[in-house]
Amino acid sequence: MMLKDLAITFVSMTCDILNLVIFFDVLLSWIVPVDNKIFQFIDSLARPILNGVKKIIPPLGMIDISPMIALIGLEILKNILVTILSSL
Repeated sequence: MMLKDLAITFVSMTCDILNLVIFFDVLLSWIVPVDNKIFQFIDSLARPILNGVKKIIPPLGMIDISPMIALIGLEILKNILVTILSSL
């Protein structure tokens, strides 16, 4: 496997894992108590990304769209990076 393919796989998998972390953070926040160790770990991974998005786009009243924006942003970032790496 070439170094370029390895870099593409790494970028793609990292973005996919971050997307899953954000998805499970949102899902668990609805059904699991906050003092749960698994939730705290997943939240500690997702929170920096979500807080960064919230600085740019604050919640709309009672609706927090930061997870949706983060998921879309990560997919766009992944596509851009994979395209750049593929063209090298």
